[in-house]
Formats: sequence, structure tokens, C-alpha cells
Amino acid sequence: VPDDISAMCETIELTPRLRGNHHRSAHDEMTIKCAYRRNCRFLDNDNYQDWRSSMRDDAIRKWLEKAQDDLQMRFYFDTGL
Repeated sequence: VPDDISAMCETIELTPRLRGNHHRSAHDEMTIKCAYRRNCRFLDNDNYQDWRSSMRDDAIRKWLEKAQDDLQMRFYFDTGL
């Protein structure tokens, strides 16, 4: 994480890079779980469609189904700027 970004953050949660098909979306799961524990906004351009149906923790899955539209902030990169 760049120093200027770290300086603006109260905390930073790092997700280890895991190999294999089973772990390819570990960062998505960690993003969802961290946002759930804090009931806070989260930044990701993923729509989490698979997670809304396959999250094993019922409470987190229900929270995501209910709160995603209000709490998720999406982004994109525009090369025209």
C-alpha cells in the first residue's frame, strides 16, 4: 500500500494472495466480511452476484442482499480523462 494512501487510513486490512480456483476471490470475501463487521461502505466494482447466493454465513449473506445497494461504492477507470 503506498505511503500516501496509508497515511489517510485509520486501518488497512491486507488479503494474502492465494493460488488456485477455490481461492481466486478471497479478496471479495474479505471485503464483504470486513464491511459486514463494521456495517460500513465498501469500494469494489464487482457485483457479488455469486456471493449473494453462495455465502456460507447466513447473517452476512442476508446483510449483503439487503445493504449492498446502499453501501457499495463502485468505480471505473476512464482513459479519456
